[in-house]
Amino acid sequence: MAVTRALASPASLGSWLGWMIANVAGYALGFALWQAFFPAIRPTLSASLGEILLVAGFGATVGVCAGLAQAVARRQEIGQIGRAGVWALAVTLGTAVGFTCAATVSEWLNAVLDPRVNLSLTDAALVLSFGGILGLTIGVARWLAVIVEGIRAARWILASAIGLLIGYPLAIGMLQLLPELDQPLVGLVFGACVGASAALLEWPIMRRGPAARDDTA
Repeated sequence: MAVTRALASPASLGSWLGWMIANVAGYALGFALWQAFFPAIRPTLSASLGEILLVAGFGATVGVCAGLAQAVARRQEIGQIGRAGVWALAVTLGTAVGFTCAATVSEWLNAVLDPRVNLSLTDAALVLSFGGILGLTIGVARWLAVIVEGIRAARWILASAIGLLIGYPLAIGMLQLLPELDQPLVGLVFGACVGASAALLEWPIMRRGPAARDDTA
């Protein structure tokens, strides 16, 4: 087994601008699509399992749009449709799992903190935990996707976790500064803010140094 060096940073995924555009467009489209179709989908799900499926569906919608856009930004490194599909599928599953886990933890935190902590601190804890959990699951999914490609880049987990830990609440703050918007426009703007914030925060970590690629001799 020979080990060569291959860049697993956005420098090899295309330009910084390409990565930024991919995240902004992907997240914006995902959030907007879900808000557009949510009213038609919700009545068809049962009350018992419906909420979980809705949350997972929300995450999957955002994930597939973001994953496909990121795969396009990585196309020079991937070079194969199958590998692009692995990345997109990984991000889709990671986002669906992340939304589900984050919503569950947020519900539990709200029940624990609400009677004891003031509303502002409770809201801050909920938003930060949601963004952190979501970023962690997406990061793990990306890491697994590049392992399939033979690239070892565990720092992508840290990059994604930090990117959404800060980027998700930052996007909520940005949205609150804007005039009230109608759906799905609010989803479009919010998703664009999430994508831009996450991409900006991920970039310094993801671009640092090369990662190893394992090639069979």
